[in-house]
Amino acid sequence: MVTKRTRIIGFTVLLAFSLIFLCLSFFSDFSYNLLENLLRMKINTDRWLPIIGKLLFITSFILLISSIAVLFFPHIQKFYEEKTILFYAISFFLIALLCRFAGFSFESGDYKDCLKPWFDTFKEGRLEAMRSDVGDYPVIYKYFIILFTFIPINPLYSYKILSIIFDFLLAIYSGLFILKATDSKIKALFGYTVVLFLPNFILNSAVWAQCDSIFSFFCLLSCYYLYLNKEKKCIIYYTIAFCFKIQSVFFLPVLIISLMKKKIKINSLIWFPIVYVIVSIPSIICGMSPFYALFGAYLKQTTKYQSISFNAPNLYMIFNHGFLDQNINFLLISLTLALCAIIAFIFTNDKDDKPSKIILLSYLFTLIVPFTLPHMHERYFFLSDVFAILFAFVFTQYYYISIITIFSSLPGLIAYLFGINSNVNLVFMAYLMFTGILLLFRVLHKEIKLESINQ
Repeated sequence: MVTKRTRIIGFTVLLAFSLIFLCLSFFSDFSYNLLENLLRMKINTDRWLPIIGKLLFITSFILLISSIAVLFFPHIQKFYEEKTILFYAISFFLIALLCRFAGFSFESGDYKDCLKPWFDTFKEGRLEAMRSDVGDYPVIYKYFIILFTFIPINPLYSYKILSIIFDFLLAIYSGLFILKATDSKIKALFGYTVVLFLPNFILNSAVWAQCDSIFSFFCLLSCYYLYLNKEKKCIIYYTIAFCFKIQSVFFLPVLIISLMKKKIKINSLIWFPIVYVIVSIPSIICGMSPFYALFGAYLKQTTKYQSISFNAPNLYMIFNHGFLDQNINFLLISLTLALCAIIAFIFTNDKDDKPSKIILLSYLFTLIVPFTLPHMHERYFFLSDVFAILFAFVFTQYYYISIITIFSSLPGLIAYLFGINSNVNLVFMAYLMFTGILLLFRVLHKEIKLESINQ
């Protein structure tokens, strides 16, 4: 139940922020000078100022319109009083949508070197390109690229629109998950809003044109249905996530533990090969070899990158900055698997089946795996950022851990996208991420210890 006091406070905050953003939009040069002084970084204003100016003006405009509408139009005022949560959800949705449009014209290095050439190749000959090994993304994403070739707009916008659609789906289901786990509409609204406006997510989809929101959305759905004990849907949605990106394996240990604890039955696993093969069938019909349709993209991805870390705030940013011998590479992967196995053993022997523990597990593994594996990119913590938000609103007393890990994953994204040379050292971010993981282990220890006392 939303009280009258809450509605008044919400409206006041809405109006105040609209005025603040409106003022800042006219002084974006001042905003950047302030940012440079605070962070001691040199910012390329030719690339950033148009984006920040649009962003602030659009935000202030929508907030002002919402405030005026509530103040002067009785019907909207009545809707605000009766459906306060829905009112803010719609307002934030519109603001987040327009904020993303502010970065639409930005072309990242990945777009220029990979996404645009792939599109051009598919545009020239769709079936021929489908038969070949164009790009290193799985076939399901190539289906979307073929679809883009039929749409008469800039392919840059097509890539970004697809990712943004899944940004919003991610926000909606994050809110629903939090609502289910906490039974609090206020927490659900805040969680939904954080997902909409988290810079990490906006940069990934609307600026970078990357597709991490897609596989992350299906991993979230898999976790959501695991939470609801709907194992068939859990496996189907995880398979779709895996079909989009191999990084979905960061979530795989959660499913393995659930299988060992018999929350997932073995016969439900049949859905993985069924869905996986169905997704590959169109590419095989087009003439692609069955082996490449099923495994080609993943083999290319695992052998393509040799640097030990690509701006990722992980273990190798702390200890090394070079290339790995193949034997050492195998050893490090083995150590990651061993660590996951130890955590899995602890949870498997834990008698308590509290549903919220699935969120803790998901957050823990999606942090540990990219932190300990070599060859990780800066954006590979996208999935952990999603579960960090869920964790913050379900385990509210430990919200600061989510802030630490989300903040740690941001500078690497900014450094790649905008070429910002900053004294905010990426090695320091790796130490900060490590601190967040240690704190999360402390939460895990407390949860298990508390349960053993209760038993």
